[in-house]
Amino acid sequence: MTHTLFGVALYGALKKTDMDVKTKWAFFGAAVGSSVIPDIDIQWARAGADYLMSHRGITHSLAMAPVWAGMFSLLARIVFRVKDWRLFLTAFAGVLLHIVSDWTNAWGTGLLEPFSPRRYAIGIIPNKGYVFWAMAAVIVPFLLLFRDEKRRTRLFRVFWGLGALYAGFQLAHSAYVYADLKNDGFERIAIRADRYPGGLSYYAKKALKPRRGGTSSEEQAGSCVSTGSIRWTSKL
Repeated sequence: MTHTLFGVALYGALKKTDMDVKTKWAFFGAAVGSSVIPDIDIQWARAGADYLMSHRGITHSLAMAPVWAGMFSLLARIVFRVKDWRLFLTAFAGVLLHIVSDWTNAWGTGLLEPFSPRRYAIGIIPNKGYVFWAMAAVIVPFLLLFRDEKRRTRLFRVFWGLGALYAGFQLAHSAYVYADLKNDGFERIAIRADRYPGGLSYYAKKALKPRRGGTSSEEQAGSCVSTGSIRWTSKL
């Protein structure tokens, strides 16, 4: 659902004063369609423990972004008879929004498929887009109030500005927590954003040096695991 919201907001932020109705529909279809198309793999993703290895695979890769964008640009020509190079850029932006937003949550995505099966994730944004929906809820009443196209476009751009500030704050806070755990000697660190801004959960692990002069069991190297939940105010 959040990807659909991003597609609508992407279309809303476009300058449309020079577009006729047919062209607007072409751009709307390209913006919304490209924002959700990577999730087409849900149709064949296997249920169970390996679901995430079936989902968010090659359809979510950076290599597929120009392919999806080209497809929607071609569809606009066929369905709406609209030829505009901006359609490709709009669809490309929509696909990138989907891929990047999936990359920023803890589930991750196959950014480099088919060249690498690895899943990439940074965990700075929660998997559910509660914050973005809250932003949209604030803006919707103003969209209903204003009928002028230019004002509505500005409102959607405000949405993206707020979203960028939120993502930047989450990135900065996550980087601070990551560096703090690194300074404490932890080597393997995984961070997951909680629902509210500034909330983070983490898993961190470090190896312990063997103790000398003890029993054989004491001489064996071990590991130390730390888990926790942090609010940004607790780190100030």
